[in-house]
Amino acid sequence: IVRLITGRDGVVRGVELQTGNGRLERPLQLIYPLELHCDQEAVERETPPLNAQAKEFRPKRKAAENAAAKINKVLAEEEETVID
Repeated sequence: IVRLITGRDGVVRGVELQTGNGRLERPLQLIYPLELHCDQEAVERETPPLNAQAKEFRPKRKAAENAAAKINKVLAEEEETVID
């Protein structure tokens, strides 16, 4: 294994292998699983509970904000013409 290939999320997704004919990139699913022994016991980490009432923050694109403003403007003009 020459190098690990990580995704945008930082998780290893594949590897680059050195072969007799050159180098290959392969996903982890195609790499032969190795049996490893570990003398240490697994350590369980406590994860803090998630706040279910937390507001979701998802920023709006500027184009979406502009479109919403234009739609509201057109609706306001339509209401004015209906009232008059």
